[in-house]
Amino acid sequence: GSVAWRVNVSSSFFGAGAAGFLAAAISVICEDAVAGLTAGGLFAFSPHVWAYATQAEVFALHNCLLALLLLLLALFNKSNGKDVTLARMGACVIGLCLSNQQTSIFFCVPWAVWALWRARQGAKLHRPAQ
Repeated sequence: GSVAWRVNVSSSFFGAGAAGFLAAAISVICEDAVAGLTAGGLFAFSPHVWAYATQAEVFALHNCLLALLLLLLALFNKSNGKDVTLARMGACVIGLCLSNQQTSIFFCVPWAVWALWRARQGAKLHRPAQ
């Protein structure tokens, strides 16, 4: 297909990814798959998300990266802030978010501060007795 068609398909792919990552994140947070599927479905079929997922725009990728970051944060929280691999993946996603859409700073900075606080709190809880 043409370049325009491929870019539109990539926006659709990222829009679907955003809905999937959001569904997974809500499932982890609420520990309920139905809640996750409902949230992902409502998000995917909302008018603005649908519009940006069907045309060449940066917003579908932005939504996908933020939903992935939310999933990583939910999993990091579930690990009590001890999973270094999730923290590294989150840092990578934050870098991608900030290079794609500068308004991500309003999401990424508070989430990074929370992750650092959670990691410190988890380290205090699991410090060996001396």
